Amino acid sequence: MDPENSPRKRQLIEHGGELRGITVSDHNPKYVPNTGLRENVVSYLIKFVCTSNESVNKGVLTRRALELIKEFLQPEFWPEISVKLNVFDRTLKDAENQNTPDNTCNSLEVLNIILERKSTDWCLANIMHLQQLLKHNAFIKMINTTIQEGLQTGNNLYSIMMLSKAMGSSIPKNIDPFMAEVILVVQKLTKEVINSNQNAPSNATITSSNAQQPDSPISVLIMALQIVDSRISDLNEPRPVFLTCLAQLVEKTKDNELLRTIFGM
Repeated sequence: MDPENSPRKRQLIEHGGELRGITVSDHNPKYVPNTGLRENVVSYLIKFVCTSNESVNKGVLTRRALELIKEFLQPEFWPEISVKLNVFDRTLKDAENQNTPDNTCNSLEVLNIILERKSTDWCLANIMHLQQLLKHNAFIKMINTTIQEGLQTGNNLYSIMMLSKAMGSSIPKNIDPFMAEVILVVQKLTKEVINSNQNAPSNATITSSNAQQPDSPISVLIMALQIVDSRISDLNEPRPVFLTCLAQLVEKTKDNELLRTIFGM
């Protein structure tokens, strides 16, 4: 076909340079993906965050993906898209898989965002699946084992404290079996923080944990203090140890956020 007389060129001439086969709004030229594409985008982001071995608090890509999920599910964006809960089965329901604490924490972060942005009717319609995800015996057992092993080894303490805090937020007594180990963490980190302050220059400015990495000793210590404080009325023998740590920190720490946490107890 002669390119001079092609349908494409003729259409451009007849309609002032506009291809009528492409939907373009004079008032809103922004591209709007169709429902299927939107669902695929959100589904991919959810899978990426849930299966990532990097915590959303530490991994740059994971954190950015979580922020996109928050943004896309807002009322002014794509609130109507269907979120398939079976994407969480691997990391929450099928707890026998080789999931890391970060997989579990990330999945709970995403699920919390979804529940915040979905309607009550949606939650009721999916209540059975949600219950299976959050109350699965194997899942609870895996959380307990992960916390216990993490406290004993001292590995990945930030994620362990996040799990402990989440477990105690709904039923505080659930963290009682781990309280002795958490207090040992408080003791250890108290010594580290005090020693770091003593080794710092005498004219060093007062720091804030807001400038610290999420998994820094001070950030982990703050969470450990909050966990113990939530069960302080039920502590017996470990209470003097905890109070001694608080007194030492008040006297010797220079971190504003840590001091605010202690004085807020």
